[in-house]
Amino acid sequence: MDGEMNAAIFARSIGLRQKGAFLAPIVGVHTPATEALNPVMTRRQLHMTAEDVAAFHDRFTTPTQMRARTGLH
Repeated sequence: MDGEMNAAIFARSIGLRQKGAFLAPIVGVHTPATEALNPVMTRRQLHMTAEDVAAFHDRFTTPTQMRARTGLH
């Protein structure tokens, strides 16, 4: 992954689709995220840098990720 990705988009990409499901580990300081200003909405939002994503993958996995890696359900 190059650059940054909105934390909500990253959450959906790893199978966490319930609203706020990915915020719990961030707020609980279990995985890092970077806060940045959204230039369109002019408010701060959580983004995942490449380092944030790597730190997440070092500590967690999801069923969606396991399915992608193994090809099994």
